[in-house]
Amino acid sequence: MSSELVSASITMMGPISSKTSFVKLLRSVKRETLKLIETFLDKAEDQLHIGKQFVSPMMEYVLADYTRNVPDARESEVLSLFATIINKYKATMLDDVPNIFEAVFQCTLE
Repeated sequence: MSSELVSASITMMGPISSKTSFVKLLRSVKRETLKLIETFLDKAEDQLHIGKQFVSPMMEYVLADYTRNVPDARESEVLSLFATIINKYKATMLDDVPNIFEAVFQCTLE
């Protein structure tokens, strides 16, 4: 929900809206949440279970959110999160790597 608010604000008021305290707060919450998830995944012990039960459902949401956002609302922490996921959960995520690359790089290059 916060992503939609940030994107809507940037779309309506332009890139200058990213300087408002409301948008900064929303983006800060999102960045810290992504960092928390990344730290959890990096330190988790049961990779197979977490990879299947947590990463796959979360991945769909995060990738869709990243793709939907306007370029000024995209967070670099998403790229860091997926780098950690691919490095830590190699075997579990092997089939998902092409989907990750397509979702992340296609909209980033546009």
